[in-house]
Order: sequence, then structure tokens, then C-alpha cells
Amino acid sequence: MNIGIFTDSYRPEISGVVSSICTLKQALEERGHRVSIFAPSNVNAEDEERVFRLPSMPVFFEKSLRLAIGVTPEAMSAINRHDLDLVHTQTEFSIGVFGKIAARMLDLPLIHTYHTMYKDYLHYLDLGAKRVPARPPKRHDVIRQLSEDMVRNLSRDFCNSCDTVIAPTDKVRDLLAEYGVKPPVKVLPSGVRLERFEAAARDPEARGRARRELGIPESAPLVAFIGRVAQEKSIDMVIRAMPAVIARLPGAKLLVVGEGPERQALEGLAAELLPPGGFIFAGSRPWAGIPDYYRAADAFVTASVTETQGLTVLEAMAAEVPVAARQDPSFASMIEDGKDGLLFSGQVELTGALVKLLSDPALARGIAVAARDKARSFSAQSFGEGAEAVYDEAIRRRAERKASERELFENFPRVISARTLRLRKDLYQIFRP
Repeated sequence: MNIGIFTDSYRPEISGVVSSICTLKQALEERGHRVSIFAPSNVNAEDEERVFRLPSMPVFFEKSLRLAIGVTPEAMSAINRHDLDLVHTQTEFSIGVFGKIAARMLDLPLIHTYHTMYKDYLHYLDLGAKRVPARPPKRHDVIRQLSEDMVRNLSRDFCNSCDTVIAPTDKVRDLLAEYGVKPPVKVLPSGVRLERFEAAARDPEARGRARRELGIPESAPLVAFIGRVAQEKSIDMVIRAMPAVIARLPGAKLLVVGEGPERQALEGLAAELLPPGGFIFAGSRPWAGIPDYYRAADAFVTASVTETQGLTVLEAMAAEVPVAARQDPSFASMIEDGKDGLLFSGQVELTGALVKLLSDPALARGIAVAARDKARSFSAQSFGEGAEAVYDEAIRRRAERKASERELFENFPRVISARTLRLRKDLYQIFRP
């Protein structure tokens, strides 16, 4: 089938959503489908076959993110040219709305993946809070409540216009049920293209290659975070835990790979709390080299509780890097504490988990091997199979509904005639002389 994926996030942006889309595209193509991507323009993007770029502009609160600013005749022409069988949106904004309109115009099934727990990102909407410190608490609470209501209504209305909604985890499915989403919600974890990370784990040069590039000594215990450098990722919690880690393991370092609005503030915090050379903010790195940065680390850490799934955790597991993750329902199906990862709830537990992974090679290796095996259950192949099943069911249900509507339309005159006759008989019985 011909599948159109409509997204506000795509390469060269690095994020869990982008990873999910790229993995899905490749998995579907390997199953014989043709996938067309409709995404925002980006001056740093490379030309890709069947990827159509729409004019866009940076998001005002985060310049690395982009939103489409209009639908051109060329975009509609591309949709017609690609002869789509269904539309799969990956965003509720901008190009997601465009995809919904296209699905309605072409009478196509509309599938939507709900990637983001927007309720955990409302600090981006309350832009005035930092600029006006004297704002009364009540006013702040009102703005917060209005923002939450807006997110709930937007999410519910967009999802209710779809044939099927995909949730990456039970956590997301439960939230959508709370919002009042009516269409079927299918839980389908995003798969990971494991081969890249498994290959890095087998490559004896990967660790040294990345460390030499970053200027990190081979013997230095290294904790890594890879992902968007933003408030919701709670990277500050990791930075605050590192002084105690370094006190136990002199020479230990923190590596942060990624870009985002909090980078400058977090670099300042790290400079204040950690010794010189105790941290590296590497910025955004080429997608192809990301597995090497995982392999450079002795432990991968995430303190976020806003993930819908946490693909970077799966990537680290596939690369055979032991993971310390904060307790959250998103990781419930991925990590069994003490077996294929370590879970923590507070900063003291985080410090203890990192010290364990960095100081006990046998423990770290056992966790890494178990994690590698667990990650294989989240393969790209399973992701592609699951998405194909969702598509087939949506197409079938739409065909059945259209057949039912056609039958009703064809029988409409006969039904009306029969009802009119019954009404005349009833009236006669009531009013007969």
C-alpha cells in the first residue's frame, strides 16, 4: 500500500519522534509498502526520495524545531501523485492538520500516533512567568489550568477525528482515555533499528573512536545522556548527582549529546558544581555516529518522567550500555530493576545507581547483556508488523462503514415509503370516524 506520513519532526532533527518515524518508514518499506514523508523544510536537510518538504519557520520558543507555514499547490499535487491509500499523522499541529485535511479530501483512513505528553511541556506556554517574577500565584494557576484545558481539548478533538489512534505505551493510552478519546486506541511500542547499535557493540573501535573525538581518556568512568537538552528531561538532576559520583570515582565525567533550550543554563550549572573537565556538552551530532557515543559511555542515564516511551533507553540497551532510569510507567515494560537496568526515584538513589554501574564491571556487564536481549523484543520488524495490522484493520473498517452507508442510501426511498405507509395507517386508526 501507499502510506503518507505527515510530521512536524524529521531529519536532521534528532528526537525520539524522528527515530520512531525513520524506523517505521524503513520497516514498512522492507515489508513491500511505499512510504511518503511530508515534513517541514530545513536548510540542513539532505534530499531523500519520497520525502516532500513544506515551507516552514522556526518555533518561536525553540529555534531548532520547525512548523509548516502554509500548504502549497505543489504539496497537494505531491499527495495526488503519490496515490496514497491512507494517511498516518505524527503531530497534532501544522502538518498534522494538513494530513487530516488531505485524508478528508481524498476520503482516506486517518491513523494518528500520539507521541507527546503535552501536559508535561506546559512550561513552554507560560512564557511570561520568568519575565514577570511578581505575577500573583492565582494568575499563574489560572494560566496553567487554561493551558491544561487547551491541551486536553486539542488532543481529544484531533484524535476523535481519526479512524485509529496509536499509543506507544499503556501510559499514553490511559491518558487518552482520560481525555475522552473515542476511536480505537492501539498500544504499539515504537521499534528500534537495532542493527546499528548492535554493530557498534561488536565494533572494538567504536568506544575509542568516540572518546578520542571528544577528548575523553579511555580510563575515565563516563556517564552519558543523549537526547533533547530541555527542562522536561531533568538533566539538572543528573548534574547535581555527579559531584557525589566523582567523589567516589575521581576522574568520572558526564557527557551530554544533543541540543535544546536549556543547554546554556545546564552548562552553567555543570561549571558551578563539577570540576573542570568533569563534563562535556557535545551538542547535536550526526545521526550516523550516534551509536558510537552510546558505546563511549560506561553508563547511560535518563531522569525524565515525561517520556511516552523513551527510545534512547532502548538504543542504549541495544548498544550494550547499562542504563539507569528514573522510575516511570514509560519504562515499566523495558526495565526490570537489577536485571536489565537500574531504576531510581531520587537523587540519592541516582548517585548510588551510577556508582554501582561505574565501579562494578561484572554487574554492569550482566545488566548490559540482559538489556541487549530485552531490547530485541522492541525490534523494528515487530513495529512494522504491528503498524501494518493497524492499517489493514482501519482500511477494512472504513470499507465496511462505506458499504453500510451505500446500502442505507440505496434503500433510503424504500425505507421512507414503508415508514410513510405505517404512519398513514396509524393516523387512520387514531382519527377514523
